[in-house]
Amino acid sequence: ITRLCPAGQLDTGTLHRIFEAVGFNLPARLLVTAFRGGDSSGLPPEELISLGTALLAALSTDASMVAHPQLLSTVPLILSILENGPTWADKQTQTLGSEAQSSSGSQTESATDSQTTSSMSTLDEALACDCYQILNAVCTLPQGPEQLLTRGAVLALCRAVLKKQTLSHEKGLPLLGHLLSSSIRPRAWAKHSSDLLSLLETVSQNFCQASDQDRLEMCSQIPPFLPPPGVESESQVLKEIVGNLWASLRPLIQGKLSQEHLGLVLVVSACLLDLYGWESTGPPKFCCLLVNRACVEVRMGLEEPPGTEIKPQLQHTLTACYRIMEAAMEQACSQGAVSNPAQIQTAITGLSLQQSRQVLGVLEEAFSAEIYYLKQ
Repeated sequence: ITRLCPAGQLDTGTLHRIFEAVGFNLPARLLVTAFRGGDSSGLPPEELISLGTALLAALSTDASMVAHPQLLSTVPLILSILENGPTWADKQTQTLGSEAQSSSGSQTESATDSQTTSSMSTLDEALACDCYQILNAVCTLPQGPEQLLTRGAVLALCRAVLKKQTLSHEKGLPLLGHLLSSSIRPRAWAKHSSDLLSLLETVSQNFCQASDQDRLEMCSQIPPFLPPPGVESESQVLKEIVGNLWASLRPLIQGKLSQEHLGLVLVVSACLLDLYGWESTGPPKFCCLLVNRACVEVRMGLEEPPGTEIKPQLQHTLTACYRIMEAAMEQACSQGAVSNPAQIQTAITGLSLQQSRQVLGVLEEAFSAEIYYLKQ
């Protein structure tokens, strides 16, 4: 069946005939049998898992089957395969229920320790593809992110990426980004802050080590993995990560960018401002430049006649620009802490009076454009 009917290449009728023939009981039993171990099945566990996941992957391409309780009950086992790779056999459990329980929160190994574990072999790519097909299908359900969170997906996928398991970067990271961009984000960080911080550190290191051109393409990867404002705010690790990200963003903002790339850079900048404000942004001149570029984008973005549908990407860019402008206004209205009351700081900390007036001037122009747009 799995050789003749690969997932994604079956019509609905064929899928339903397969389902009527084997149901969800067979693939679920194949996985449970493989995890229990023993020779009762007469087949190697690897073959049982390969067959079970291939069947589930095929059935998961039908939206009406994805929400089936029996398919959802296999998610912890699928996650264990992706997290542990070929060493999944070392993590055998006695029942499907206990596997679900262990995957949803009772694992205590640190991500750092996991990274030190090495294996001579890697998880079969076709098997990994099938596993990610199942998880992505579940994620598309109305309550998909919630279903995956409660079954330990965030933790397992984090560790899979940190261990560099098969397809974890290509498929696991985007899936994690989607999960962390949904409503489960605050709970995921509350539950797995340590692992998510390790993941953010890895993602930011990859970003900082990339060339300028590659960074432009990677900008959209950063925001989903940043914690919500206020979470881990006292963490020195997070402060260092944010500082490194600003250092990598500065050359991009100072360079010549297309409107699309500039929008992505401004979105990341706004997210970083949400975390620590202007604290580690950079020298005053750079702060001026960032505000100026945001203001220019607002004025250009509002040139379209009222009633024109704004593309989603431009909406994200404008939202980021408004946040940067707001942060500039907040700083401009704050005198800050000064040792000598006679030396009241002017506008954005560290700016000369002339620079402050320039910043407030471009802000005024941008806000005027916004008011004019609304009046129309």
